[in-house]
Amino acid sequence: MIKGLVMDNFQNFQHTYGVQLEPILGAIALLLVGWVIALLAGAGVRKLLSKLNVNRHVNSSTGHHTDIEHIAGRVVFWFILIIAVIASFNLLNLHAVSAPFSNMVNEVLLFVPRVLSALVLAVLGWVLATLARAGITRLLARTTLDERLSADVGVQPLSNNIGQIIYWLILLLFVPMVLSALGLNGLLLPVQN
Repeated sequence: MIKGLVMDNFQNFQHTYGVQLEPILGAIALLLVGWVIALLAGAGVRKLLSKLNVNRHVNSSTGHHTDIEHIAGRVVFWFILIIAVIASFNLLNLHAVSAPFSNMVNEVLLFVPRVLSALVLAVLGWVLATLARAGITRLLARTTLDERLSADVGVQPLSNNIGQIIYWLILLLFVPMVLSALGLNGLLLPVQN
């Protein structure tokens, strides 16, 4: 009789806490797997951008030291980790906690195509501006106008200044397209005017 009572209590304990323990262990396992995937994806993005020399290109164009590779890797890491947290909360049936995170991820995912198209336009504008600056600078450097004006006035060669003007003019022409792709119409109106 005591043995039966102990067995019944053990079975009740196992049933009660076993049912609650399974989702908790599953959520922890899902969170750990998501964390590992986030680490690998973040490192992969950093390594890919490093192979493409993104930092060097951006820093040489802007003149400022910015670690774009590290920033992009961290953004990917946290985005994947947030998705893992959402999945863990959903596994625990904590939908009230996971709903704001889910809405945030949905908004980001809806905005990603706009960001990608704006990024493509920005890169295209930057490439065209860089090529035009290099072409104009080389073309004007072949003339004797540079030497005459810079020697008389004592300023930088005229070809560099005209190249910089062309560079920034082309970038300025791409700004409305980038803002339009992002759907930032409030910022687009002053630029268009």
